[in-house]
Amino acid sequence: MKRLRAAITPVLEAGLRHGGTTLDDLAYLLPDGRAGEYTQRLRAYGRTGQPCRRCGTPIERIVVTQRSTHFCPTCQPAE
Repeated sequence: MKRLRAAITPVLEAGLRHGGTTLDDLAYLLPDGRAGEYTQRLRAYGRTGQPCRRCGTPIERIVVTQRSTHFCPTCQPAE
């Protein structure tokens, strides 16, 4: 919990600094119509089969309540 709490503010600040996360559906754009660039910094989402940037294990995708969830099974094991 402490690590999560400590990470929230820096991640939100980085997201704002990079214009947010615009996915392929272009549902979220900046006021001037540009796509946010934070997507390039995502560590798991949209990277199915690619190596985890921390440990190299392939990123997996599952569907939870009709939504895609991407994760590293080594760094983020189900408990």
